[in-house]
Amino acid sequence: MPENKRAIVKTHFAEASARAFRSPSTPSSAVSSRSSSSSGSPVSKMSRLLVLLLAATRSLAGSKHDRVNDGAKRQRARPITFLHITKVAGVSTTREFRARSYKNVSVPGEPCFADVYDPARRHVVLLRSPRAHVFSQYLECRFDNWGRKATKDSPDFPRGGRVTADFERWLDHFLDLERLGRRGVFNCLCPWNLQSRALTCTTAGQGRGAQLPQRPGNIADLRPSASAATAALDRVDALGLVDLYPETWCLIEAVTLERLPGQCDCNSTRSTALHHERHHVPAHDPRTLPASVLRKIDALTAVDRQLYARGARRFLDDVAATERRFERAFLCAERRAEFEADLAYVLRA
Repeated sequence: MPENKRAIVKTHFAEASARAFRSPSTPSSAVSSRSSSSSGSPVSKMSRLLVLLLAATRSLAGSKHDRVNDGAKRQRARPITFLHITKVAGVSTTREFRARSYKNVSVPGEPCFADVYDPARRHVVLLRSPRAHVFSQYLECRFDNWGRKATKDSPDFPRGGRVTADFERWLDHFLDLERLGRRGVFNCLCPWNLQSRALTCTTAGQGRGAQLPQRPGNIADLRPSASAATAALDRVDALGLVDLYPETWCLIEAVTLERLPGQCDCNSTRSTALHHERHHVPAHDPRTLPASVLRKIDALTAVDRQLYARGARRFLDDVAATERRFERAFLCAERRAEFEADLAYVLRA
């Protein structure tokens, strides 16, 4: 046993000795007279020694428990910043924080991570499958009230035909690298590596509350550094995936509240309805898109695919560690197999 632990045990043993031989209702002189009368008995000495040792052990365990609880309280008290990356379940997650009665969460719009990072706070970030993310951006600009208003003065925005055909025209537009700036993005969203741009950009000098630039001014902005984007993830306290959203909330609560909700259990039949904001966008599934369209999405998200692959591996590692810690599995085998099959284009790249 290390010296410092011996010292702690010795101290607690001495304190327990005093408690064992003295109670509030019994004067110390009375204890002394009784103990002296039986001090010669080996059985009596052994009994007292065992009582003292047990008391010291319990006292030490109690102090350790108090220190752990104090640390957990300090951890829970640290305020949280949620980085809302555009079209990565930001509104849904914000509403979920409120529904779960979080009191110390800041959601500063859709900013650059570097502009809001504060080491005194905890940071929560979600990532999304790049293919689903890009498809969702187009549908937001086409169907959502905000998107229709933003694109109304862009007659070239593809919206008059079938969704898949118009979506491919939209992708072709962005694959033409000459088209940058406000008019180049139809005054809406720019799909080039949007998640990586959110983690690596900065709006320093543009004033408080500046948001992620959706109208890149040069080609270099479209392909941020993959290493810089993944390095930003290392500063995130709780990393989630939209593609495993219920499991993400199990992990968020484990990290920020030091607890695992009862429904986070593969053996439980309990479930919780999670908020899902659709933004007037119809149901859609990128797996139904033609291979030619998927290749064009991949061309726009080469950096985001590297980012997501790194983030997914970390998420799975964090889930495994949390399951061991709470001795309860919540990423069930069937869900994991489905996830790995759907995201094979990223995870096996």
